[in-house]
Amino acid sequence: MSKHTVCPRAFRLMLALLSAPRTREECDKLAPSSNSPHYIGVLREKVKLKLPCEYIPFVTSDGIKSRYGRYYATSDDRAKIREYLHNVEATNDSQEKAPLGQG
Repeated sequence: MSKHTVCPRAFRLMLALLSAPRTREECDKLAPSSNSPHYIGVLREKVKLKLPCEYIPFVTSDGIKSRYGRYYATSDDRAKIREYLHNVEATNDSQEKAPLGQG
């Protein structure tokens, strides 16, 4: 796994995808961002996640057949996310903590 850290928006998406598949619109709200596919790309590149996008058919309010994208974490992705979170926790545990009320 990459040693790089990810930005807060990508981190929030990673946490959200650990628990459930998310539509592109949900990802935009969770990030928050109007371009969540960019942050999915960041996670694919830096954390080496697959994060496939499945297309779900639906009918619009105008009666037109369409489809929307829903990202999900594979079982391998979930293992990588847990490892990433463990490494974040380990890094934070080794840092010197400021006394209460200072910092």
